[in-house]
Amino acid sequence: MCTWADWIDDLRARNTLADRAIWWRNRCVRAMTTADAVNVQINQQGAFTVPGPLQAWAQLPPWLSATQPVTRPPRRPRRSRTP
Repeated sequence: MCTWADWIDDLRARNTLADRAIWWRNRCVRAMTTADAVNVQINQQGAFTVPGPLQAWAQLPPWLSATQPVTRPPRRPRRSRTP
């Protein structure tokens, strides 16, 4: 909660949802590079590893659009529960 409290003003300063998505992606990219930098500083490669979800967010295009659609397979249709 404390971390979000520090970020909220900066996030709310972004006017559009796309701007907020870019802000979030950039945060994730910086977190990844910080982990690498700390490993170098302490001379222990791999001591701090980047969690999978953070890597995924950092590697996404900054804003998905028709020219950069989601690349996951489509969901299967749900079955109706009515008899």
